[in-house]
Amino acid sequence: DVEIENSLLEFNYLLNSMNELKPHIDSSPYLIKNILDTISLETHPILNLMYQEIQIQQAITKQYQTKLLPEIITGISNSSFKGIGPDNNTYDWKNRFTSVQLGASIPIFNKSQKQKIKSAKLEEDIAQNLMSIKRMELRYQFQKLYNRYLRQLEILKSYELEYLSNSTSITRTAFVQYQKGEINYLDFVMLLNQSISIESNYIEAINQFNLTINELNYLSIN
Repeated sequence: DVEIENSLLEFNYLLNSMNELKPHIDSSPYLIKNILDTISLETHPILNLMYQEIQIQQAITKQYQTKLLPEIITGISNSSFKGIGPDNNTYDWKNRFTSVQLGASIPIFNKSQKQKIKSAKLEEDIAQNLMSIKRMELRYQFQKLYNRYLRQLEILKSYELEYLSNSTSITRTAFVQYQKGEINYLDFVMLLNQSISIESNYIEAINQFNLTINELNYLSIN
């Protein structure tokens, strides 16, 4: 009872709920999921985040590359002055003089900038390689979990089709034989322990199966 109460406390703590919530007990003791229809590793949040990092590195590379391009410089000036000009004419503030300037800035000493571009491309390649490694890792994890899922599902079917019925039969037979005096108390307890062990192993098999399903759910987040 204490362990159940502590589990409920942790459950509500993780949900950050002001009200006490209890998990709904479904008719099936273990989770069922159509694995192959829901797995989509390419849209996993981890890969999305790493793809964004690649885009950032690509943008940095392009920014450095643009600094190697010639830069067009234009300018316009509009002014006035009061007095006698070079042409011996008298001017006041109403007279406006406009000039236009056009030029180009070409980077000549660009060795440092090229090193920055090279470094940025290296970071870009590293980000892409890390994403490829993570994609392979997720696929490996999925295949391993899926194989475990199939094996554990067969174990559960074996318990439900055979072992649990044997456990019930062992318990019923043990009580009948003990009441008739056909077995002693020690034999009776050994038979009960055998039956309880089967049921306990079944519960543990359900727990391991559900943990595998939860890990597969994590891989199918999108």
